[in-house]
Amino acid sequence: MLYLGAKILTLRASIHEQFFTSLLRAYRAYAKSLASEKARSMAATKRTSRNIKSRLAVLQSRFHRSRHSLIDEQLFDVTASDQTVARS
Repeated sequence: MLYLGAKILTLRASIHEQFFTSLLRAYRAYAKSLASEKARSMAATKRTSRNIKSRLAVLQSRFHRSRHSLIDEQLFDVTASDQTVARS
């Protein structure tokens, strides 16, 4: 009878060890999956940030060209008016 009790304890310990090992594997897989998802998210955020910076640079350049053209046009108008007044 003592022999049977020892076998049951050994079996119980073996089952406990298997369960713990399986649980540990599942946790590791979950942690890897979570880390991978976070890495993908961070990479997407970096790409988006670069795209925004690039788009902002293009828009600022357009704005400055447009503003410069408007200022030039106004200066030409003032110069032309001044020349017209000077001739009169």
